[in-house]
Amino acid sequence: MKDNPYSKMLDIMSSRGGKNNPPSIEIATVIQEPPNLLIKIRELEIDNDNLLIADYLLENHSRKISFQDGSPTGATLVSGDHSHGFASIGVETELFTKCTLRKGDIVAVLPTTDKQLFIILARLSEVM
Repeated sequence: MKDNPYSKMLDIMSSRGGKNNPPSIEIATVIQEPPNLLIKIRELEIDNDNLLIADYLLENHSRKISFQDGSPTGATLVSGDHSHGFASIGVETELFTKCTLRKGDIVAVLPTTDKQLFIILARLSEVM
């Protein structure tokens, strides 16, 4: 029985076409919290050695923030019959995050093309 040349051609096209497709985003579950982070994608467990993580998901990540021309309420301390209201307020400071990934968190993970590293992009939550 002869092989169907069209089937062979379709098989070749399918394998070659998918070869250069970028990897898909995966959904993973945090099994163990940082600093010894461990996540699970389906049945595959991935540890720190093969993970990169978005910095804002790490505890004590710092970010400079500034608030300008806010609309404050209240007044300064009252001294006798004397106090002052606020016209505007401006703050420049550094914000340090306190939360990090916790056991059971669901995360979006992007594998590199060679699937040797996995990048944790974001913590996910269900729509309530």
